[in-house]
Amino acid sequence: MHPSDCPAFRSLAEAAIFLNTRVSLLIYDNSPHPQIYSPHQAFNTLYYHNPANPGVGQAYNYAATIAQKLKKNWLLLADQDTRFHPSLLNEYQKILVSFPNTNLIIPQLKDGNGLVSPFDLKGGRAFRRKNVSTGPANLENHCFINSGLLIHTALFSTAGGYDSRFMLDFSDLYFRFKLLPCKPNMVIAPLLGTHALAVPEKMNALPRFQLYTKALIDFSSLTNIKTFKFQLLLRSLHLALRMGDFSFIAVAIKALAKRESR
Repeated sequence: MHPSDCPAFRSLAEAAIFLNTRVSLLIYDNSPHPQIYSPHQAFNTLYYHNPANPGVGQAYNYAATIAQKLKKNWLLLADQDTRFHPSLLNEYQKILVSFPNTNLIIPQLKDGNGLVSPFDLKGGRAFRRKNVSTGPANLENHCFINSGLLIHTALFSTAGGYDSRFMLDFSDLYFRFKLLPCKPNMVIAPLLGTHALAVPEKMNALPRFQLYTKALIDFSSLTNIKTFKFQLLLRSLHLALRMGDFSFIAVAIKALAKRESR
């Protein structure tokens, strides 16, 4: 997908125009070949091409480095599949005026099945919420997806940024784990966008599950979650039945055996 065709690009442009401002935008392109894009009135655009596709964590860390070099105080993370409300930047600005000590803002995002973020984490599994209260909140009681997160660059640096071992799965959860000791002054914003959760196609489902398996085992080791075995086997069974391929169960058993032998 061309950067200018992404829901995030288009909706962030609308949000900047709504606020009558220009914002600095970094496009981190992980496609096989660099792409040409036209300047946009809403953005001062920087473009970086990395066909190695090392994962979202490394992309966000690179963005934070650029933000600090440009002496920016705030970093807004955006996944290409998130469509933000035109009032996004305006709402964030109002929050920072009302709560000047804020250094972390989490928006509410939804998909066709309800709220996507924030969400609950129980035994290493994510659970949707029916509703969430807006305003100041304790990070210990909330989990979030990466997209839409507005974070002060000083807090990002203090937390140590994202862990590049988590290319996609659990990158947000482990970043939250790193943020917890920092005790951020967090605010939950209103519903400000929609986000399409990735659903791999059948041909990509097995390699995608292998990445998920590695991420889950790494996350459980770092955070001491005990129920990951049940979670992994349950997910492998679900995928095996849905895809008609019991290789998913074999991958899970092999990964668990390897972990036990460490």
